[in-house]
Amino acid sequence: MIDKEQIQTLVESVKYPETNKYYENDSADGFAFLGAAKALLGLDPQQEILEIIHRNYSLNSPLKIRKIKMTAHNLYVYTFWTCMELFRQFPEHDRTRAFIMSQVERIGTYENGMMRYCLEEAHYLVPNVTSAAALMKVIVEKYDDAIDLLFLMRKRQRDGNWKYYEMQKNIITKREDSYHLAMIMYHLREIQRVSKIATDDIVAKALERLRIQNIKKIQGGSVGWGIPMLYLATRGLDDKLTKRSLQILLDKSIHNKNFRVRALTAWALAKAEDYELS
Repeated sequence: MIDKEQIQTLVESVKYPETNKYYENDSADGFAFLGAAKALLGLDPQQEILEIIHRNYSLNSPLKIRKIKMTAHNLYVYTFWTCMELFRQFPEHDRTRAFIMSQVERIGTYENGMMRYCLEEAHYLVPNVTSAAALMKVIVEKYDDAIDLLFLMRKRQRDGNWKYYEMQKNIITKREDSYHLAMIMYHLREIQRVSKIATDDIVAKALERLRIQNIKKIQGGSVGWGIPMLYLATRGLDDKLTKRSLQILLDKSIHNKNFRVRALTAWALAKAEDYELS
């Protein structure tokens, strides 16, 4: 595999963005992932914390979701989760964790109980933000709320995967791709790891689907962030997928042109090392 010293060297080599392609400079998530990686390794993430605050814990940029315009002031569950991964590591940041959770609760849920994707209405049910919210609930010890969200994730799982819905038309648009399915797996595994709330039944089904999706070629997605999430999601569950994805991480992902991919890779490497130490 790779040892902690090598991981630290790679994490310290990650440079900040020089462009804004795929929102790599605007968005808080890349800085959150890099800061979380540093914190896990005992390095100082203070600069990343400042960058996150400067970007309002969010995408910090206009966006269209299924042709609906979102403003730069919109708030996203996904980005709050990435920030929580950093701030969860510091007892002194309890107020920040409480603030993040309050904003996620402000975003709220649809009538069916699944999380809304963002504060401004996109009319789009995205399953991975419900698993992200469940993990954040566990981090702030709102276990009953997390269990309720996990019940919905378990109920809605089909063939190891989850469906997206366009809420206004009540139609299925797609299912989770490899990156987002691996992200859900991470959320669910982490919930069980830190709270002992059982999720291994859901994870096992998702893993089978993930194996099918990556049987011929590792699915990196349009930018490449699927590979670090696959590595983290399968660590300790599927040695073959873990080794295949790790090789790509070290050869390509940590040097990716996009800062968000480099930062996500740094965090996945550091977090997997944290698994070994726990």
